[in-house]
Amino acid sequence: MALAQNAPPNDRVRIVAVAQIKLIDAKKNTIIIGTPSGPPRGGPGPGAGSRGPGFPGSGPPPRGGQQSDTKVTFSTNTSIHEDGNEIGIADLRVGDSVKVTGRPRNKDIEATEIVRLRRAGP
Repeated sequence: MALAQNAPPNDRVRIVAVAQIKLIDAKKNTIIIGTPSGPPRGGPGPGAGSRGPGFPGSGPPPRGGQQSDTKVTFSTNTSIHEDGNEIGIADLRVGDSVKVTGRPRNKDIEATEIVRLRRAGP
């Protein structure tokens, strides 16, 4: 625990994003993911504002919501897998749904883990 307490603030913060891959650049070790932006998906409800029901992500995506693009960087230390099996960046496709876990770096995410949740259609 001492290591985490002495780490810079951004090294302790974890970001988890679930989104679709919009662009893959294997040469630059980056992917661009699109996530819905706009009003919270759950809307007001019991516990709103207390991270209970109504917290963003607890309901369906907003209709007509705009997409917010996020740049995700990865390295050889990034774990990339699907259904418990390791896969490579070459296995990912534009349109795949992924869960990205990582650290904030400016406006980007430095991925520690990328999990493919659903493959894009043919």
